[in-house]
Amino acid sequence: ITVIAYAAVNIPNTFAPNTTISASQVNANFTAVANQMPGVEYSFNGSYISVPGSDTVILSVDVAVPTDGYIVASFSGTAKFNHTNGARDSIRATLSTTCPGTIESSVGGFRYSSIPSAAPTGDYFNTIATNNVFAVSAGATTICLIAETFDALTVEIGHPVLQAIFVPNRF
Repeated sequence: ITVIAYAAVNIPNTFAPNTTISASQVNANFTAVANQMPGVEYSFNGSYISVPGSDTVILSVDVAVPTDGYIVASFSGTAKFNHTNGARDSIRATLSTTCPGTIESSVGGFRYSSIPSAAPTGDYFNTIATNNVFAVSAGATTICLIAETFDALTVEIGHPVLQAIFVPNRF
């Protein structure tokens, strides 16, 4: 399958042969093109991060948004449960532009992972991942990963990766 993407860019200045132009006009044209280019930001932690019982920002990434558009954000990591038989261990995570924030207030819901209480005592590892699309305006935007545990003694998120891709809405 071949996919071709096309974006119309409004260039503020056009030039005719033998016309004097200024640096500010050329720079304005370059800025118009640059503002329509997608951009990528990411955050990575190569270790395990302990997740407390309350909503906690685990990772965040700042995106300099040049123009109105969308941020496509995704998170992946490994939930490590230090499980004890008879106890239920659970974690949930979400992406948000409200940092710090709460899982209940996030747009797009959350991801949930758990170990049943009947499971034998031991360490368990579950992949946990989520994504979301956020409409954004020009300016600084922070995307954060919020996580919490409940019914759990010890849960960690290992090697979390948070990615944010800006896409202008001119496409």
